Amino acid sequence: MDVNAQIANGLAALRRRDLKRAEASFQQVLLHAPQQAQALHFMGAVRQLEGKHGEAEQFFRHATDAAPTDAGAHNSLGSLLSTLGRNKEALASFDAALKADPTLKQARSNRALVLQRLGRHAEALEELQGVTPVTASVLNSRGLSLKECGRLAEAEKAFGDAVAIQPDHFRARHNLGNLLCTDGRAREAIPHYREAVRLAPKVADLRFAFATALYDVGDMAGADQEFRTAIALKPDHTDAHEALNRLYWQHGKRDLHGKSYQVALKAAPMSAPLYAAFARTLEMAGRNTDALAVVEEGLRMLAPTPELVHRRARLRMVAGDEQGGLADYAAAIKLAGDGAATISLDRAKALTRLGRYGEALEDLARAEAALPYDQELWAYRGLCWRLLGDAREAWLNNYDAFVQPCLIDVPVGYSNREAFLQELRDVLLALHDKSAQPIDQSLRGGTQTNGALLNRKEPVIAALRASLSRAVERYIAALPDDPTHPFLSRKSDGFTFSGSWSVLLRGDGFHVNHVHPKGWISSAFYVGVPDTTGGTPHAGAIKFGESGAGLGPDRETVARRIQPQAGMLVLFPSYMWHGTEAFTGPAIRITTPFDVLPA
Repeated sequence: MDVNAQIANGLAALRRRDLKRAEASFQQVLLHAPQQAQALHFMGAVRQLEGKHGEAEQFFRHATDAAPTDAGAHNSLGSLLSTLGRNKEALASFDAALKADPTLKQARSNRALVLQRLGRHAEALEELQGVTPVTASVLNSRGLSLKECGRLAEAEKAFGDAVAIQPDHFRARHNLGNLLCTDGRAREAIPHYREAVRLAPKVADLRFAFATALYDVGDMAGADQEFRTAIALKPDHTDAHEALNRLYWQHGKRDLHGKSYQVALKAAPMSAPLYAAFARTLEMAGRNTDALAVVEEGLRMLAPTPELVHRRARLRMVAGDEQGGLADYAAAIKLAGDGAATISLDRAKALTRLGRYGEALEDLARAEAALPYDQELWAYRGLCWRLLGDAREAWLNNYDAFVQPCLIDVPVGYSNREAFLQELRDVLLALHDKSAQPIDQSLRGGTQTNGALLNRKEPVIAALRASLSRAVERYIAALPDDPTHPFLSRKSDGFTFSGSWSVLLRGDGFHVNHVHPKGWISSAFYVGVPDTTGGTPHAGAIKFGESGAGLGPDRETVARRIQPQAGMLVLFPSYMWHGTEAFTGPAIRITTPFDVLPA
């Protein structure tokens, strides 16, 4: 038998997707030469196209064993493993391919994509520098890693160049839109999203991103339509559901709140994430009985999943079913296995409310390995330490040293602080176009803006960002060094704004006590404050130390209060419990809080 001719016939059939004829050719070779590497390799390709991934992997591995220097077989194995989400194994296969043949461009490109999926974007950029020719896809990949490395101007150019080379590359247009939105330029992003949608109208994530941009520029009707289109394309698109229902809540369409989930569950009745997201939305709206009914329905339809059992645990605890709730927490942790950190953290919160502080600390310790910088974890640890009389609470919180108020510098171009604040106030008022507070945030009796406020391009907001940056730099520089402290150990020479927004509170408005789970340094900057003289003591003050854990007044204490004034910035650790005292009267209070992460 002519092995080469037989393999050539099989390859020709494989290219035509005539899988039966291809398999017959390769099997004929393997019948006479079971270790023939090329036949093993191409049989793997046949099985992969048939969706038989387990068999495909076996053939690819037999091929690499038979011919360890066959770069193509290593590359094929890596591609399969990457498709299956086994990226670390895929990376090893691409490394083996490039060791066998450093000129194999496909393996280099594939290796860069896997590095991106692993979050190793600096390495991905190095790999992509060697990929030729420089196609639109290569430029798009470069743009993704440049963005993740914080090199936004270079990323924008890469995406723009990709679109220039290939105008119908909808992914590059999509990514360019995402970058522009990240940079506070949603209005510029919309034409790119619109063209990408024309090119690829059935991509749910694209529709979701387009909807988010429309929402950011105030086109509520357009956002509503695009969110619903994303859900129609992918009924279990939980991000689209949550955004759509947030829109309804904030704009007073309470009759529509939650309806999208009901419709979607008819199309995707076996989606555990959809049941869990629906229950979460109802829980945030205070509809705990309805939320529990949704979870129970999900558990009737499906085998128990960590997310559904976890959600039921929360709801049972709220309903006063301590025994059932704790049993569900234990079951959810067992089901989640190595992914139980967030459930352990949540159970620690429940145990804290029950006064079982030692057990709560044990759960927090278990969660810390996976969530070392979760600010809620440290907030609850400090709370348990205080309630146990543990001196480490003072070391952790140190309110006098870590809570720092100051007046910001007058920005360049303004004659005085008052003129700057008045211009800023006018710009911010135009952004508060909603009728209610976000359903998932801490404010009560007010509204909150969308998007990253400090990324907006209005000159007065750019001036605000510059003044705030100088204040944060001084705050960080004054912090002591302590590598053992969860706040001080993250001190670095640089920082980034990880979130920024504006809050408007009306009379009787306030913030419930809370922390910022994903931050490092958090803040309140006061643009305008109401006159609280003659009101109740501490009206309008920001307070620290009193938790939002639902402990009751006998277990709470306010460690420090600060009475704000216009132009004041207050900086503090993100894990520190804080809230506000309500104020009365017709005046409004406008702030621009933000979070900071170390560079």
